[in-house]
Formats: sequence, structure tokens, C-alpha cells
Amino acid sequence: MAETGTKVILTVNGVEQKPSTLSGTMLDALVDDGALKEAKLQAPSTDDVLLAHRVARIEIPYTDIETTASSPYQIGPTFPINTVIKQAYYEVDTTFTSGGGDAATISLGFLTDDVAGIVAATAISAGGNVFDAGGHNCIQDGDFANRSEILTAARKINCVRAGGQDLTAGSMVLFVEYVIAVP
Repeated sequence: MAETGTKVILTVNGVEQKPSTLSGTMLDALVDDGALKEAKLQAPSTDDVLLAHRVARIEIPYTDIETTASSPYQIGPTFPINTVIKQAYYEVDTTFTSGGGDAATISLGFLTDDVAGIVAATAISAGGNVFDAGGHNCIQDGDFANRSEILTAARKINCVRAGGQDLTAGSMVLFVEYVIAVP
């Protein structure tokens, strides 16, 4: 892609595509499926820059949710130092269940920085049915006041189960929208 004034020339496989005009700071461009393999993003700095909006998609079957907070099962990609979660939500594909009344609790978070900071420890049987099939918001609901703590090191998300009952079924897909903040 080569910039010329307020026009952007997009090339795919060396073929120039129809020029698009910038409006403010947003650009819309159509790229053929499979044409974009990797994009390099400007590294965060203390200068005024556009930060990339990133989204992680993480599949979580019930077998990936461990029993202790001291050695939780770590899932998904490694989020870089200075990550801030803006919004997180999940889709439960298969309702979660545990032996004996669904008393098991599930939490998602980052070890040290935000232990249960994505999904607070909640019993499967709790009101609101947050582990039943369907879409659910996490603590980070898009409101600035509910953003996550800034990660002090690169970390994966921890899945923790408590409540003394083994999980017997359940699966979800977690979506995490985040940016890399500059302290």
C-alpha cells in the first residue's frame, strides 16, 4: 500500500485496486479472501498513534477448566505486557453442568493482574444462568470504567473451577477485545 496525499493505493498480488479516499482517519477497502496473510502494526509508543483494535477468539471446553487457583489451566494466546481488555463476551454452545446440583463455580482471569477479572467466580446454578447456552457479557462490557487492569507481564487467561464438583459438560467461545496501552 502506498500513500499519496489523501488517497491510498491498495495493491493485491501486485495488481492495483480501485483507489479509496480517506475520510477522517478511517479507510474502507475490499481485500480478496486469502489475499491478506499478515499485517504489521505500528508498535505502541508515547506518541499520538492509531492503536490496533485486536480481538482474540478462544474456545473453552469444560475439560480446560481446572480445579485450583494455584495451578489454573491457561488458555488462548499470550496477551502482551500492557494489554488492556476493553470488552469481553462469550457464547455458550453447550450448557455447563457439574455433578450434584451444578454448585461448581467457574472464573476466568489473569494470574496476578486480574485473577477473576474477566468472569468473576460464579456458580453454574446461580441466577442469571450465565453458563447456560447463549451469549453473555463479561466484566469488561465496553464501558471505560469496566476495563481490565493493565497486564504487568505477558500472560494467558486462566480458567479456574471451584466448588468441589467436577464439570460434566459445557463449552463456550470467549471473545476478548483489547489494545496494548502505553504506561
